[in-house]
Amino acid sequence: MPAGPVSPGNEDDARATSGVTPAAIPAGQRTSGLCVIVKLDEKRPTKVPKFDEAKGTIRQQLQALEKAAAQLFGDLLKGATIQQ
Repeated sequence: MPAGPVSPGNEDDARATSGVTPAAIPAGQRTSGLCVIVKLDEKRPTKVPKFDEAKGTIRQQLQALEKAAAQLFGDLLKGATIQQ
């Protein structure tokens, strides 16, 4: 499994890593149905951006989601058969 960040919104992952101190490698943690080994390099305070800082990114993500939904809906309509 590749190294990477804790999954957003996964409370099990967050709980499993909350007591880890920098440079420590705790025993395997069971999370999300997997056994993982976590090594924490450093702890940083969580930075939640202000809305004005994040609204451009939010807008882009919503536009991409709308485009994907429109594409999916169009594809579904093309393959649909109308019966009466």
